[in-house]
Amino acid sequence: MLDASAVVAYANGSISVGEIIVELDEEDGLFAVPAVCLIGAAQTAADAQLTLLTRHPACRVLPLTAQDWPPLANAVRIFGRLDLAAALYAARRANGYVLTAEPDSYGDGSDAVIPI
Repeated sequence: MLDASAVVAYANGSISVGEIIVELDEEDGLFAVPAVCLIGAAQTAADAQLTLLTRHPACRVLPLTAQDWPPLANAVRIFGRLDLAAALYAARRANGYVLTAEPDSYGDGSDAVIPI
């Protein structure tokens, strides 16, 4: 799972993020980005780079659903930010990890975090 900071890092040419995406793709794996993380990243990242990321064959953009709002609302109360809450919530649902440039922002959720 890429959070907003990982998406911004990718858009800025991060080799760390790019290498992980290549490795996943080579192993027929997938990575996901919550839509709210893309929107958050769009504040500073170029739309062309975000489009490139979302068109990658291994990328899945995760929408918000009606069922997501209660657990996300609770997570926002804990983390103070929707993008962090959405990334960690989605990673835990998928038994995966969050790739982030802000590992300290996850506090108690840091067991599911991979810093870049």
